[in-house]
Amino acid sequence: MTEILTFPTPSDNNNDPWAMSPLVFESEMRWLNRRGYKGVSLKKFYENVEQDKVVILTFDDGYKDFFDIAKPILNMLKFSATVFILAGLIGDTGRWRRKELQSSVLLNWNEIYDTIDRGHEIGSHGLYHPDYRQLSGQELRKEIKESKEIIEEHIMTPVTSFAYPYNLYNEQIIQIVKEAGYKRAVRNGKNCKNDFEAPCFHLCRNSIHSKTSIREFIK
Repeated sequence: MTEILTFPTPSDNNNDPWAMSPLVFESEMRWLNRRGYKGVSLKKFYENVEQDKVVILTFDDGYKDFFDIAKPILNMLKFSATVFILAGLIGDTGRWRRKELQSSVLLNWNEIYDTIDRGHEIGSHGLYHPDYRQLSGQELRKEIKESKEIIEEHIMTPVTSFAYPYNLYNEQIIQIVKEAGYKRAVRNGKNCKNDFEAPCFHLCRNSIHSKTSIREFIK
């Protein structure tokens, strides 16, 4: 069974209780590699006919630590990942986590371009990471559709994957994601089982962080 995993960006930031240290992240990726698994992005998974022993790797928010720490490790092992970025906060900071991550810098466009050049997928995480339950229909469309348009304008390739901020979604949000032209969307869950045969807008991801291990999900 293919797993979709989501990781906090590896970091030495002691203020983040969920962060995974760079050494632990590298050991997890090497563990996959030693057992013959290949880490892939959502895009590569859906494009690839050969899907034996693959694990889909995803990262939310688009922190600069992905570029500095995670990407070199992934590329060393010839793994790819999907990075969900916030189109309204490119090169800014993670404002929604200000209490925990006061200096958490987000990727700028040049780093995003290099990330794509190295074989990784860029997906949308919206514009500003608000609570979607508090938004009007018009505000939701702006967050979901405009973020896609901004990213596509810069990277010159279709953005097909979306991640729901705070893991919050309902039928209205799903419908807007579909209407915006995404092909798939992801959420977090437990003991995830996915049907990859049909287009899906609530693909379930298992979360890996400082208190869990990839080995809990890969049998």
